[in-house]
Amino acid sequence: MCFPILRDWISLHIYIINRPEFFTAIKNSVINTFDTVFFAVMISALSAYGFARIRFPGREIIFKIYC
Repeated sequence: MCFPILRDWISLHIYIINRPEFFTAIKNSVINTFDTVFFAVMISALSAYGFARIRFPGREIIFKIYC
C-alpha cells in the first residue's frame, strides 16, 4: 500500500531528476565545491607554513587562540 503523499513525493522527485537542468545544477555544485575546498586548503597550508616559520609580534597569542 502506498500512501498518496508518498506517491506524490516520489513522482515529484522522478520529475525533477528527469529534467535536463538537474544534472547541470549537480555538475555546477560539484565544481564549485571542489574549487572552494582546493583554494581553502591551499591558502590554509600556505598560512600555516608562514605561521610556523616566521617570527612576528603576537605570534604566540594567535597560536594560543587557535590551539
